Amino acid sequence: MPEEDCRLVSDLPMHIFERLLASKRRPHASAVEASALHKQLTSKLKNSSYNDAPITTVPELLKLPAVTLLRRADPLLTHGDAKRLLSIIHDEYAIQPSTALSMLRRFNNSHKIPTGLTSLDRALQGGIPAGSITEVFGRAGVGKTHMTQQLCTLAAIAGGGSIFIDTENKLSLPRLQEIAIERSASHQHPQTSASLIMENVSIHQVQSTKELLDRIDELRAEINHRNSLAESFQSSESGNIEGLPVRLIVIDSIAAPIRRDYDMMGAKSGSVAAQRASAIFQIARRLKQLAYDHGIAVVAINQVGGFARSQGGKDVGEGSEFTASLGTAWQYCVSTRIVLEHNEDPHQLRDHECPQQGNVSPAARMATLSKSLVSSRTSLSFQLTKMGLCELSEQQ
Repeated sequence: MPEEDCRLVSDLPMHIFERLLASKRRPHASAVEASALHKQLTSKLKNSSYNDAPITTVPELLKLPAVTLLRRADPLLTHGDAKRLLSIIHDEYAIQPSTALSMLRRFNNSHKIPTGLTSLDRALQGGIPAGSITEVFGRAGVGKTHMTQQLCTLAAIAGGGSIFIDTENKLSLPRLQEIAIERSASHQHPQTSASLIMENVSIHQVQSTKELLDRIDELRAEINHRNSLAESFQSSESGNIEGLPVRLIVIDSIAAPIRRDYDMMGAKSGSVAAQRASAIFQIARRLKQLAYDHGIAVVAINQVGGFARSQGGKDVGEGSEFTASLGTAWQYCVSTRIVLEHNEDPHQLRDHECPQQGNVSPAARMATLSKSLVSSRTSLSFQLTKMGLCELSEQQ
């Protein structure tokens, strides 16, 4: 099992403990007994005693000798139980080689989140890809947050729930509801309503880099719980679809906590730069692991990092003079990049030219797919409407 894997002991599947109980000649042990053993063991491992550190992750558990696990779990396990449990967990998480064909099938069968922009979805072969990170960046006011709310809405219409991590307190629930109402009405899906869409978007607010890392670590438990509920709903005779499996994680924005914790320090020392890069890599690695393990699309909104008249091969939008924040440490962590631009910056318009607060701007904007594993560079024009981002060619 990869050492960077951060699976929690508390998230170990119940069938591991059912197998352990079965090996003790209790083949008919109930799920309740397995769950009770799991909870008691997790509690004991979390407690630090005998100068031992708490054990909370699977890698930490697998590093324990059986005799140490026996001591830490006393009196729950015998020495034989401890050896069998470690063996079962190792088999569960052992790295299995994948053929190119099996990985291609997984890629083709993965859930994609439509963007609602036909040309962009066509280029992406269906929408935002699962199993990787997609970055959306652009200047303030161009529609990045509108796009995230649209993605959450379309994910629900396609049968998937969302997790929205708000790092800037910019998420507008009335705007999300408006997009949900307009989009659900336009799709005319009898089982999709605005309330269903809103019910399947969970919201987390974080401020610091540490809070973001901690929250990402906690998402695995939320995803497992929501997916289990969705599975039980689907298998029930009632046909209840209120619980949708998680298909999308949005972070708006990925740059805000990093800038607060590191860029605002005013220090350019090597140690601060190294800490900043390390934090970025940790965030990216954990997000990619979640995306891969659960077949989830991760969308990270990024801010503008700087301006340069000479583009010199930098990955910016057509004709633009800005680059994404977080630099090369983040640049190579994303598999797909979408650049949003506006022809007229609303922050530079005169007061009488600006749309009223709460309204959307009718000005034409540009979306450019500047990086993708499945498509060449693609650009399209869009407007912000009550429905969210709408491609101009579809309205003409």
